Amino acid sequence: MEEKESSSAESQHAPDSWLYGPQQPGGPPQPVLASAWTRAAAFISDIVIFGVALGVLGAAVTFILGGSSDLYGFPTFVVLLFCYSPICTAWWGGTPGKLAFGIRVVRARDGRRLSYGRALGRHMSHAGMQFVPFLNVINNLSCVWDKPLKQCFHDKIAASVVVERERS
Repeated sequence: MEEKESSSAESQHAPDSWLYGPQQPGGPPQPVLASAWTRAAAFISDIVIFGVALGVLGAAVTFILGGSSDLYGFPTFVVLLFCYSPICTAWWGGTPGKLAFGIRVVRARDGRRLSYGRALGRHMSHAGMQFVPFLNVINNLSCVWDKPLKQCFHDKIAASVVVERERS
């Protein structure tokens, strides 16, 4: 009886999230939140991938349309800004960097994929923080001390969490 009371008391204090539901016998494994190190490695990978994609796409646009690469550099950057992370996150659950490191972004409430709008909001808030001194660093490190969901500020804005992908 005492054990039952303590577990119900714990569930009252647990966040309203699918992450902390009881493990069902024979059911799917509970998701594991991604570590800060894995998130950092995936982010660095995505910066490299984004840079390569920007260079290749910029060169292709310049080759096809002719003229100077300076003319097409900014529009190409804007297109990738609105496409790379938000579309990959909405369609596949993460960017190539995240997927390569075995993590994905999901809605904190129910573990489902983010819509394009929510993924875009997450990405644009993260991108916007890059331009505010020290906010970028604090944002990216905030998942280290955030409890219980290990969210960065841009995760909180989009009501998302980063979890390890299920092993098949």
